[in-house]
Amino acid sequence: MLLRHDVGRHELRMNLGGDAYLIQAARLDTAGIAFEAEQIAGVSRWQEGGKLAPAPLPSPVTWEQITSIERRDSGWRRGALIGLLVLPVAVYVAQSQDDTEGWAGVFAISSAPFGALAGGLIGALGSAWVPVWQRPVATGEGTR
Repeated sequence: MLLRHDVGRHELRMNLGGDAYLIQAARLDTAGIAFEAEQIAGVSRWQEGGKLAPAPLPSPVTWEQITSIERRDSGWRRGALIGLLVLPVAVYVAQSQDDTEGWAGVFAISSAPFGALAGGLIGALGSAWVPVWQRPVATGEGTR
């Protein structure tokens, strides 16, 4: 249930060994990931000087075939957090040099919402792939 919540309506990148596929509106169940044929696209990769497209994939893809799943996420949260922290510090440093009455802290705190808003807007311009599931490594595999 948690994986279904993490995936939501986001675009997914499903990795099957060396091949990757982008899926819109995936349905997760105990058998694997199901989708309609028009909702999946293979991600081409470069190999030996040429671009290779992955083979078409039938639905559903079983969990045993899947290496990892990632979802595309907007960067607005990270940008808002950075702006929330950076702008008040910058305002405090700039104001504290000449502040004889102690208003630098007030100005810094009052600038926090503006920093969060500006950072969120800037962060929303970009996106990143966030891992949501990876096949567990079998015991004894990869260890000596």
